[in-house]
Amino acid sequence: MAKVIPLKDVSEVVHPDWLQKAGIRDFREWIMSADDTMMVVYASIGPHGNSGAPVRHDHEEAAFVISGELNYVVEGEEFNVKANTSIFIPEGEEHFIRNDTDDTVTRLSIHTLNKTK
Repeated sequence: MAKVIPLKDVSEVVHPDWLQKAGIRDFREWIMSADDTMMVVYASIGPHGNSGAPVRHDHEEAAFVISGELNYVVEGEEFNVKANTSIFIPEGEEHFIRNDTDDTVTRLSIHTLNKTK
């Protein structure tokens, strides 16, 4: 069944303590929809904000920068992802996100879940 989900109706993600200790800064996320195959996450990353620590997922992720630009460090390689551009991160690859600008950046990411191998 189709469903419209306004951002105002979604709770902000509470990041775990270990990520807080790792230095996550001005990195806000909302899970817009999720089921057992896919998760859609909207994010607002403030000026000079970051994702706190490199992470690895057991699923693929595609991220689309809506406004501004982000620097992704994936397996040690840096990628500058500007507005209207996307990045694909394969399953298991370590990545970290940084906003090196003075502007707030918005991003939408799609995570595949329970991928059949």
